[in-house]
Amino acid sequence: NIINNSRYTDNIPTPYFFLDKMYNFIKQKKIYKITDIGCGSGRVINFFSNNQPNLYITGYELNKNIFLKTKKYFRNINRIKIINTNILKSKKLESSDIFYLADPFKKDSDYNKIIKLISKSKKKLYVITVNINKNLKELRKYKIVNQYRCNKLGYKIYTNKK
Repeated sequence: NIINNSRYTDNIPTPYFFLDKMYNFIKQKKIYKITDIGCGSGRVINFFSNNQPNLYITGYELNKNIFLKTKKYFRNINRIKIINTNILKSKKLESSDIFYLADPFKKDSDYNKIIKLISKSKKKLYVITVNINKNLKELRKYKIVNQYRCNKLGYKIYTNKK
């Protein structure tokens, strides 16, 4: 779906190669909650719900039409929650072990705002970015614990604890 606005990117192809890397990381770290910021039609959520039956997943989606289709698709899976909101106006996010961002914003200031919002969590957490090749001020507070590059695509896992 094309939403064509100045703040948010359009529904982009899902990097399944990187999801496989994430899957291995999640198994290794015994992760139980993941949040997909800008979940779109739920392809990432679908991948993990099929491969990790004990994983609780929250997806945030701004576009009302996409949200309604995604929510309907996952309506019978109790461990998946889809939320329709403008996350940039949120004061708090659902608790999570991992926050996944696959380049949902166009502006660095929006990324910094979300990372700052994520940082409000007191517990150890991970932030996974896919193809966000920016030097974001808020991410400098995090430590990179894993990264992989494939041509121009980049996959990075950050943690807020050393």
